[in-house]
Amino acid sequence: MTSRPGASGLGGAEGSPFDAAHQLTESAAARALANTLPNGLIVVAKRDCPTCVLVEPLLRQIADGGAPLTVYTQDDPAFAAGAGRVIYDDTLEASFRLAIEIVPTLIKVEGGREVERTYGWHRGDWQRITGRADLGHDLPELRPGCGSKTLEPGIAEDLTIR
Repeated sequence: MTSRPGASGLGGAEGSPFDAAHQLTESAAARALANTLPNGLIVVAKRDCPTCVLVEPLLRQIADGGAPLTVYTQDDPAFAAGAGRVIYDDTLEASFRLAIEIVPTLIKVEGGREVERTYGWHRGDWQRITGRADLGHDLPELRPGCGSKTLEPGIAEDLTIR
């Protein structure tokens, strides 16, 4: 539940698959993760995480607020439907390239570079990163996240080989 600045150097460029469709498969998204991240906000989550389920309604609020939002879902292509661009990360390649260890993870991208991230749910961090002071007032102040599917046995090793 901490924030950290960083630059992961991943993402989609103009004319990439991010511009082509509302919901994409991870393989299409992986092609877009070649050079820079898409500007805006990225959330990585999974339905099999109580904290992710807790913040799922907020994802639609964030998307409705006008900030570009890309949601990678690790385990259910229907999770977060209607919340910006939802990408089913079925191979976990995008999550691995984004160095996701805990879900939900919220990442802010400016100029194609990661500038800040937080994981789990911490109201103040999410409000600051999204620029939405009204976000999550009806939720608890904080909730720890869950382990990313990329940390399951053998997954990281397989993704490193790819």
